[in-house]
Amino acid sequence: MAGIIFNTFIASLIPLSFGYFLNKFFFKKKNINLFECGIYGFLPIGIIALLLNFFYPLSQSLNNLFLIPIFFFLIGIFKEGKIYSFLKINSLISILVTIFIAFDTVYRPDAGWYHLPFTKILNDFKIIFGTASLHPMFGVNSILQYISAAFNNSIFNDKGVLFPNALIAIYFFGFFTSELFKKNNIFLKKFFCFFVLLYMFIEANRYSEYGNDIPGLFYFLYVIYLFLDIKKYNLSYTEIEKISLFSVFAFTIKTFLIFIFLIPLIFFIKNIKKKILPLVASFYLIAWFAKNILISGCLIYPVNFTCFNNLDWYSSNPKFQISALNSSQFTELYIKGWYNEKNIINISEDNYQNNLEKKNSFLKNFNWLNKYWLSNNFKNIIKRFDYFIILILSLILINKIILKNKLLPRKKYFLNTEIKIILFIGLVGTSVFFYKFPDGRYGASYILITLFCILVNFFEKISFPDSMKQINKSLVSITLSLLCLVMVTKSIVRINSNYNNTNSAWPNIYDLDNPNKGKTNFEFVEKNGTKIFYSLSDNLKIVHKNLCAYNKAPCTPTKNYLNQFNIEKNNFGYLTLKLNK
Repeated sequence: MAGIIFNTFIASLIPLSFGYFLNKFFFKKKNINLFECGIYGFLPIGIIALLLNFFYPLSQSLNNLFLIPIFFFLIGIFKEGKIYSFLKINSLISILVTIFIAFDTVYRPDAGWYHLPFTKILNDFKIIFGTASLHPMFGVNSILQYISAAFNNSIFNDKGVLFPNALIAIYFFGFFTSELFKKNNIFLKKFFCFFVLLYMFIEANRYSEYGNDIPGLFYFLYVIYLFLDIKKYNLSYTEIEKISLFSVFAFTIKTFLIFIFLIPLIFFIKNIKKKILPLVASFYLIAWFAKNILISGCLIYPVNFTCFNNLDWYSSNPKFQISALNSSQFTELYIKGWYNEKNIINISEDNYQNNLEKKNSFLKNFNWLNKYWLSNNFKNIIKRFDYFIILILSLILINKIILKNKLLPRKKYFLNTEIKIILFIGLVGTSVFFYKFPDGRYGASYILITLFCILVNFFEKISFPDSMKQINKSLVSITLSLLCLVMVTKSIVRINSNYNNTNSAWPNIYDLDNPNKGKTNFEFVEKNGTKIFYSLSDNLKIVHKNLCAYNKAPCTPTKNYLNQFNIEKNNFGYLTLKLNK
């Protein structure tokens, strides 16, 4: 575990240094704390990694370049007289990250199914045209996979890919805690921090729960917090650029967070006379869309109307696995229980055209919203909020009955313009989520901010401490302290129970079912000099055992569809998975 602490201390320096210089030369926020520096830092790391992969694989030697800003960062904070404070906070971050990830697992099954395999492709290859033919889930990759790939350098080696999600978690826990106890913060911001921390402690307290969804949720909530922090709509270019950049960043982590763009859109419209265009955010978004087209053939995969059938590596014809029609239909049907309700076993042979009329009838007019769905799939939504809602309601009762505070405040926050806008985003996102993809991980962000807009009206009378010195004087502080204690205790119990049974404290990125197993050998098919490795599944839709994980690249779950394309290599070394149309 000492190795994790040391490596985490160094790993944390990467986002801290990038965030420090991003703020110093661009955002220029005064009195920024290290936690927010870390939150900032993943943005430029992600953009740079994305751009580099257009031309180069994110190899260890190339990724060593991300270590360079650390040297100048340390010089900068030394000159500012903040070196002692930095050492204390970063040491704390290192210890917390170690407790968070030691003897835990990666996010199962998605990490082994497509997160780690795509990250391995980024490390070993520059962008491959038509990568989604290997696995349609590669078409819905996240900027987090680029960031993870960038952490595989000569210091951390392959263990580096484990750091970003853990660091993001601790940075956000630290950020919202520091903002909660900041002097002169308005009630609305304090309650938002408290509300978010409650959810984080209850529903995001294990490293094994961190895929793309929870980090995406955190950056989504960060944009909402920035919005609450804005006191006027007449913004400067830097302010519009900042909120636009983090909106794009949240979207590139999780595509379904697209409705967060309503916030920068409002500011753009309000400042339209200034003709302010967030150039950096626009460039980032264009680069992301360009990457999507090259990898999947679509601007946003698997939204079919955004796809280009004239590309060599894409076709909407359902006979091809890359078809957006197949992927979008399968996802919706699977979430709504079609395959379970109809007892369809041979899912691998299904495509968009099969039983199309019956499928459309099932999806039409909420016919899927039946007893079977309510007794099975509905639990995926409920389990993301059950304990959280119980705790919130308990706090309301404690505040009313024991502390004798009025249940409703004098000020109704429904009349607040910011709350109206946030509520609108929440309701729009929740409506689309429930209509199209009613699975908890898609709608959690929107449901959470909707609950915030409702519940903020019940909590004004709860006293929020103005500083850490008053931490023992409020229900808020007591609640968060207990939740923190529970979270740390759970982690220590996990470490203690796995200590004697696991060879390494690091989560296993090669075999998700056996923590003591190392790299796995896979069979391969060679096409035009390129080896394509494959595991033993019979389909690209349902997760199985013996996942590709971080073993070999490129790797696909099955060899059954490798005859759908050939590999061509041009004079610049780019690989194209050209479909046999």
